[in-house]
Amino acid sequence: MGELSPHSQDVAVDDPKWRAVLALAEELGLPVNLHVTEPEGGSYPGRVETPLVDFRAMAAEWSGVKFILAHWGGRVWRGGALPENVWVDTAATPLLYGSPIWDEGLAACGSGKILWGTDYPLELYPKEPGKGTFAGLLAEARARVPEGDVDGVLGGNAARVLCGKSASEAC
Repeated sequence: MGELSPHSQDVAVDDPKWRAVLALAEELGLPVNLHVTEPEGGSYPGRVETPLVDFRAMAAEWSGVKFILAHWGGRVWRGGALPENVWVDTAATPLLYGSPIWDEGLAACGSGKILWGTDYPLELYPKEPGKGTFAGLLAEARARVPEGDVDGVLGGNAARVLCGKSASEAC
């Protein structure tokens, strides 16, 4: 379920209503995709601070919930190894980080913890008109992710998170 953002809706992560959402996700076995901003990131319209400690606390308390932290999880790995039940997605990579994030994220998380995300319909390359939203990001992923890990990052990892199957099995 998601992309959810309790911080954007002024809902505390210990609010009973938010806890009910996580309890339902756990009961149904649904992963929860959360909007995350990087603490050192620049200012942009609509930006809301999302303290990384909140995501780590949720992952620790709700170990039965699979969390997908959007936008490379705001580089949550800088606070230590990713919890077992946490993955990051690549949504809005060109707008927020640029291509070096691939190397940093792969080194910190391992390719199995990275899920393809785009933030469609957001224009990802507004300063590079010919690059194309998806084609540009896809080319960047294929160029930065080791050949043996590309299929996982581009869909196989998500299949395992979403339904517990291998990339070649149908959900």
